Amino acid sequence: FAFAVQAMQANIKNIIKTSKPINFEDWAKTICETNCGLLKSKTLLVDKAKMKEKITESDIKSDYEGKFRVATADDLDKSYTAQTKGEAVLFLIPFGLMKTSGSILSTTRLCFLKVAADCETGEILYIYEPGAIGSFLDDTIRESDFKKMKDCKLK
Repeated sequence: FAFAVQAMQANIKNIIKTSKPINFEDWAKTICETNCGLLKSKTLLVDKAKMKEKITESDIKSDYEGKFRVATADDLDKSYTAQTKGEAVLFLIPFGLMKTSGSILSTTRLCFLKVAADCETGEILYIYEPGAIGSFLDDTIRESDFKKMKDCKLK
């Protein structure tokens, strides 16, 4: 994803400029407070393959007031890299590993962020709490995610 590379580059530039890493929680809160309202003026592209199987377009309409289009991952990538005006994409971005251990079994799970980015500018318009691939938090977009985006909720 072009978005992931741009985000990493921006973080590296910020570290060089300020000599310290970004505090994720403060940064994510600022994004939700300042940029999330801009999402309502965009058509949000959502990857059908990443949606929970039971979610329908009418479910999304009831929870999310903005414009949206269910599309393929290829459509999201093309819109983002072409810097399509008036569109935003909802990505699931892997960001780290979470390790859990029990007395018998130890597991490692991939953690991710749900990020809506403006295709034209690359600016992050919305970011949602980290989750993990597993039984409680998975790598799909849930119906409740659309309500949280509508309300600009970080968690």
